[in-house]
Amino acid sequence: MTEQDQFQVAKKLKTLIQSEESIVSRFTDLEYCVYIEEEQALTIVNKSDVPLSPPVLSLEANQMIVNENCQNEHQLIVCFTPILEELSNECGLIFVNSEEFSWIRTLKEHPMNYLKPDGFSTIHNLYQDAGEDSRVNLENWKIRYPTTYRYGRGLWEIRNFYILWEFKMRIAQSDRGKAYSYLLHMCRKDSTSTFRCILCDRDDFYIMIAKGGIIVSVEKWGWTQPGSRRALLDILSFQNNWCKLFRSCIQKLNVKVLSFLGSGGYGRVFRVLTAHGKEIGMKIVLTLGNEGAVKEQLILSEYDKLCQLKEQKVPHVVDVIDDSLTNCVFDGTLVGVGYLLSTIGCQVTKQQCQNKDFCKQLFQSLLAIHQHNYHHGDARFNNAIISENQIYWIDFVSLNLRFTSLEQKRKDFKVLIGSIIDDPVSISSSNLFLDSYYGISNDINDQRQVLDQLVDSLFS
Repeated sequence: MTEQDQFQVAKKLKTLIQSEESIVSRFTDLEYCVYIEEEQALTIVNKSDVPLSPPVLSLEANQMIVNENCQNEHQLIVCFTPILEELSNECGLIFVNSEEFSWIRTLKEHPMNYLKPDGFSTIHNLYQDAGEDSRVNLENWKIRYPTTYRYGRGLWEIRNFYILWEFKMRIAQSDRGKAYSYLLHMCRKDSTSTFRCILCDRDDFYIMIAKGGIIVSVEKWGWTQPGSRRALLDILSFQNNWCKLFRSCIQKLNVKVLSFLGSGGYGRVFRVLTAHGKEIGMKIVLTLGNEGAVKEQLILSEYDKLCQLKEQKVPHVVDVIDDSLTNCVFDGTLVGVGYLLSTIGCQVTKQQCQNKDFCKQLFQSLLAIHQHNYHHGDARFNNAIISENQIYWIDFVSLNLRFTSLEQKRKDFKVLIGSIIDDPVSISSSNLFLDSYYGISNDINDQRQVLDQLVDSLFS
């Protein structure tokens, strides 16, 4: 590839990475590598031995893997899985094989275009379990390398809880490009988190770190090199602010994580198990970084408002657990806040909102909150959950819920409509209908009828 070709590749790829628009052309892994290593002048650091510091593998253990004469990457990953599981466990993590599952989102927002790294290390239960591996041709290999084998898909919303692994029979320049592409896509719409990927073959591994859409460092180690074990443990034990917040909250609230439930405008919700064996929800909000003071004010206000709504017995509102609010402080700085919810469920989806009867229930549940002279403040459909066939609203962002005007109630419905339908003409006519008819009568039955007519018009 000539210097002019390299310049054109770098120019095109820079546009790809920075743009949030869908594009038709697809860039190769080699082009990623050219852009990162030549255009950005990235230096790969060949690490020196660290005296008296153990390697990941002894010469004998490494030779045993070499002698296996693996025919493909699938077999190689099986050989290394006990090692990755042991290293991950030492740092309070687990290793998950994801080589058959695409989950890293790309600019072309379609699952067929998603990327699939070979695996990742993460906190227990924070992934989509895929059950047993269906590739029976690997069973004999697993017998020779016994350990816990997990298969699943990473969850994009909590991607900063993951350290990626990628395996190759022999690492080439294009393989480094593939790992770079994983990291750059992981950085999209997250300028503050640090993302890590470990690219491996039978002899060596590269530790790659990215932040803010830039590969900030690459280190090369040998599996048998003194100091390599410490290098991997350091990268696996690194905790970003979300991990610090998560681990602090589960420890202080004395709960065990079961699964990730979803994320809202500024928080994440998990299904957790109490010491008494009850399944509840835990919400955490990161208050460090961009707009940290605003987020802190919002989450504290939301908790107070949920307690107030609970006391007033307002229906269709998630039930907060009293005195569960906890702060996460590191080095004298507030990192985030968490609290517990006794109401847990699944987020309402846009597909569910395409059902007219369900849509009517959604509107009526919001009306029930309005009847107590409260409003929501951000009444998009994905700020509602379904629990035991009932609709409950979450993520109350308004700081003055109690001082609710007719216009604020109408705005709640307008926001809900805008989140459900995409047609500007329908949105405009629905908003006009609300302004003309909703709230004219104080009779609850009249208001219900107006909303049912509104939903009927959306589906006509």
